[in-house]
Amino acid sequence: MDKSMTKARPEIALIQEWWNVLQLEKRAGEITDATMTTYQRGMTKFWNWCDEHQVDQVTSAVIQEWKADLLEAGIKPSSVNVWLAGVKRFFDWAVNAGSLAVNPAAGVKSVKRRGTHKNHLRDKLSDREVLRVLSQPATDQATGRRDLAMLSLMAFCALRTIELHRADLEDLTTIEGMPVLRIQGKGSSEKDDQAVIYHPKAQDALYDWLAVRGKAPGALFTSLSNRSAGARLGTSAIRHLVIGYYRMAGIIDPRKTTHSLRHSAISKVAMHNIMKAKQVARHSSIDTTLIYVHQNDRLDNPGEQFIDYQNGNNGE
Repeated sequence: MDKSMTKARPEIALIQEWWNVLQLEKRAGEITDATMTTYQRGMTKFWNWCDEHQVDQVTSAVIQEWKADLLEAGIKPSSVNVWLAGVKRFFDWAVNAGSLAVNPAAGVKSVKRRGTHKNHLRDKLSDREVLRVLSQPATDQATGRRDLAMLSLMAFCALRTIELHRADLEDLTTIEGMPVLRIQGKGSSEKDDQAVIYHPKAQDALYDWLAVRGKAPGALFTSLSNRSAGARLGTSAIRHLVIGYYRMAGIIDPRKTTHSLRHSAISKVAMHNIMKAKQVARHSSIDTTLIYVHQNDRLDNPGEQFIDYQNGNNGE
């Protein structure tokens, strides 16, 4: 391709070359198969849209027009952002590889997801609700011990559902006498982070489950049913059992999700130290963690407490 054609629409051959690069990155363990597929899907959708609209030159405005069409067609902002990530990744690669001189996607912003702060605010569990949920599993049974261990890691270590699903027995270690779980977080292809299992209740729950589980290598949390005994618990199964314990505890608010235990844990830390909260949450940006601080202050120290109408104090 002529690099002087900086605004020209990329040819199929260049996209195919990029796909080969993605395949190599996947084989080298640098990206996951799901990530590769997501990037390819986004670029494919954009390429097809360009064909349909007879686009000859890709500019920032063209990509924005594509975004606008998707949103007006009722596509969720989260989906648009995922597809846009593929387009951005392609043009980043094309410029770095020297195939294009200018990146038309460089200045294109993701879709702002309205109401994100409100959704976070709604799904936090109260202290009493957390304690009620943790009291529900029947720990005289193997399933109860397993489930309490998972609930405890969510409530005291802020683990996500996907992190529980990915956890293996060999990810557990002890550093300076403290149990630590190596984590493969959201969007990561490696277990390159750590969750410190500090709280005694979380430690006890985990060790009680390990006493039942045994030392066989593989998934940390496994099925105990006759049909799939020993198989890794899927994310849908984990979500189902967490919501089940919510209902047993009397929590029926649909806005209280499996994320609520993690949200409650991060909020507790954020009340004391924002940088520690960022560590516990394993957020890449402090801005994400600051959401929890603003929410805590809004509820625990509301401005409405200063509203006081007393006759004669304002001179009226």
